[in-house]
Amino acid sequence: MNRKKILTGVLAASIASGTVLPTSSAFAKSIQAPSYEQLNKDFKITSEVIKDDGKLVEIQYAKQGEKHKAVLNAKDHTVKVDGEVQKGLNYDFDEKKAEIANGTQNSSATDTFTTMAAKPKAGYKYVGTVSGHTKESKNAITLVGSLFGTIPGLGWGAKAAGVLFAYWTKERIPDAYYKYDLYEKGAMTNSWYQYTTTQFFEDKAHKKPMGKPWTSSPTKIDLPNS
Repeated sequence: MNRKKILTGVLAASIASGTVLPTSSAFAKSIQAPSYEQLNKDFKITSEVIKDDGKLVEIQYAKQGEKHKAVLNAKDHTVKVDGEVQKGLNYDFDEKKAEIANGTQNSSATDTFTTMAAKPKAGYKYVGTVSGHTKESKNAITLVGSLFGTIPGLGWGAKAAGVLFAYWTKERIPDAYYKYDLYEKGAMTNSWYQYTTTQFFEDKAHKKPMGKPWTSSPTKIDLPNS
């Protein structure tokens, strides 16, 4: 029996039994969207659009023909991938930091930046602030390793783990909350760079810092055609 007859028989049987075969769109919807962390780790950015004065960021990702869209919304503080809310992640846009990075406001000794280890680098634009939390880890190196890909532009390694100096020798590090500011320049060009300023916290309210804040080295973002 050829393939056409087999498919015809299956279709006829499903109709007779009242079973509806899933359509291609149904199959597509059944595929679980990757997490925001997976997108930043395994996919390449194909486009980035910033709207509403920085309060809305839409990023398209692709890998071997597979495409996904992330939306960072400072209005409702959500991070979504293909329309699905990423639980545990929040997005905010700090207008004060944007003004300082753009040179329209001078920083002073009284300014407080919960995630900033240094002043904004020249030529870089503040994109926004993402916060989330990690799972319990067995040590500092395991903790920073688990976040590889979570924080764009952040170079993880022994140096990053060293920031958690006070926790280095502990056998277990409890759930850690983090907050990072993302900066970039040359977006959607062959000279696209990003870096972050990050701080870990012991509590969700970000009142108890874990270790010291630090600024990553700028990382080049390669477009698919580069």
